[in-house]
Amino acid sequence: MLKIISFSPHRSYQCHIPGEFINYRNQHQLQWIQSKHHLCIPSYDGPWCVCAVAARAGRDVFVIDLCGENKVISYELCEDNVLKVTKIYDKYYKIYFPTGTSLAIYIMDWNGHYNIDLEILPSAMDVGNADGLCGYFDGVRENDFRRRNSTITDNIGLTSPNGFSESWKIMDNENLFRGDSVVYSSLQSVSTILVPHCTCTESGKTQCSYNTFTPCNSNRGKQYKCNVDLVQNRRRKRDVSDMYRQMDPLIRKKRTISYVRSTEYSETVCLQAFENSREYNTCQQYVTDLSNVTLSNCIEDIRMTGDDNLTQIHVEAALQQCSTFVLLNATLQESEPEVTYTIQNLCPSNCTGHGTCDGGNCTCDAGFGGSDCSFDFLGPPTITSVPSAGLCDLSTTTCKEATIMGKYFFENMDSICYLTVKQTDINQTEEIEQKRQMNLQERTLFEGFCPLPYDTSGMWMTEIRFNISNDGVRFTDTYKVIIYQSHCQEYHNESGNVYLTLKENFCYIDSTCISPMQNSSINDCLYCNATNDKFNWTENECNLWTNSNRKYDNNNDPQRHRIHIDELHRTNRRDYNFYYDC
Repeated sequence: MLKIISFSPHRSYQCHIPGEFINYRNQHQLQWIQSKHHLCIPSYDGPWCVCAVAARAGRDVFVIDLCGENKVISYELCEDNVLKVTKIYDKYYKIYFPTGTSLAIYIMDWNGHYNIDLEILPSAMDVGNADGLCGYFDGVRENDFRRRNSTITDNIGLTSPNGFSESWKIMDNENLFRGDSVVYSSLQSVSTILVPHCTCTESGKTQCSYNTFTPCNSNRGKQYKCNVDLVQNRRRKRDVSDMYRQMDPLIRKKRTISYVRSTEYSETVCLQAFENSREYNTCQQYVTDLSNVTLSNCIEDIRMTGDDNLTQIHVEAALQQCSTFVLLNATLQESEPEVTYTIQNLCPSNCTGHGTCDGGNCTCDAGFGGSDCSFDFLGPPTITSVPSAGLCDLSTTTCKEATIMGKYFFENMDSICYLTVKQTDINQTEEIEQKRQMNLQERTLFEGFCPLPYDTSGMWMTEIRFNISNDGVRFTDTYKVIIYQSHCQEYHNESGNVYLTLKENFCYIDSTCISPMQNSSINDCLYCNATNDKFNWTENECNLWTNSNRKYDNNNDPQRHRIHIDELHRTNRRDYNFYYDC
């Protein structure tokens, strides 16, 4: 919903106060859904909209934060691997909790400002166990307004029960948005409450999972997997968006809410918009349990803002709700397959008037892109940063891609990464330079990556410079990635002069970091002795004896071989770790 409307299974209400809230909480299953509110229209004092959402299951946390200058769609923690995130398309995400509870997240653009519509579908394990802004899930109407302290206030006659809403504001020690290591370290793992279900794979390996629910297969969307490197390198900052700035009288330039439209006018505008939607009329005809909450939201938004253009957003929200109900209605799918196909293959935002819909996918007109054809395709994406300052560490990752943060990386954008690669050999004398073009890949609206299919074997350092273009004419600025191994190499940047040095007592052999005195993995008689040679193996006394022993041990007598080794071991002053197979 565009405006902050949180609703229980039986009672709807409005929450027009700023802050961070618990929408849903199942303490027994270690599941949370939190939201953050900001002003829907920055130049007004209201209404308030959801601008961020955080979903947690055990020690998994996924965040979409569009408040203020924040542009984050990513896992913040992923240790239990039970929270499944599917990107249906670039503005629509579906999150599945291990119990079967699901969360649909719709990103909506209102005059250049992103807001979020949330839809929570509870599971059987939530009955009598879940609470928060979305009510108490026990099927009893009278206790929906159950506060955090378990007191129940009968606010049946209120449209904005602020006392109830205030009670569910997030406390500092549970705030998932701040990325606080203290908060994250306190999160309990699902392994403490669930018994893993283990099966044997076709390859004979054991595979275990804590999931108690498997979502139905869908032909739309792809799973958004956790990028551990980004999680480890990201340092979240507390948002200082307009919801905090509005408290400062020196910079406050807000217009007080005035009901610029009458209720009658708002109802007329919204009803006409809904009735003009052929798809919505189909939904009304076949989906009997379709809620009218989106229509109510539409009327309220028009009444409070006077912006008639908001109707399309609410119609889209109603169609998404309709699609969800159809997906869960097996009887309707069987009796009305054509209707089911039509509803399940609606195009997002009806391609925004900049494309044609076919089978649920938009074919965009020239100059437009994205799943709903709402993005200007002419200019290249804006790059705001390359994680880890452009350093890619082979000691911790494969360095097969260069992740880029910015906006916007939308579906089917056909952008090209123009790569220039310079590689230096082990002696740091020979340089190899090549140019290549690769298709830019999108992960979210704010995260993409350029594939890096380069062989680093035999190379001391690999430097890749790249920029991006949609048309080969207009380019982004140039960025670079340095591939190295922190295990044994130290990175230096002196006024733009980048170079690597080998750490003391380490060896660098066959493009691999070797720790001091470490043996070769294929020959135990070879080891790293940086004092002797940093870039080649050094033979230990095991090899030296083997060579000399051949002079008199021509009969290859195993007993004589054993005796000689024992004598050498007793007389040797150094404590070597001998392996006699060499």
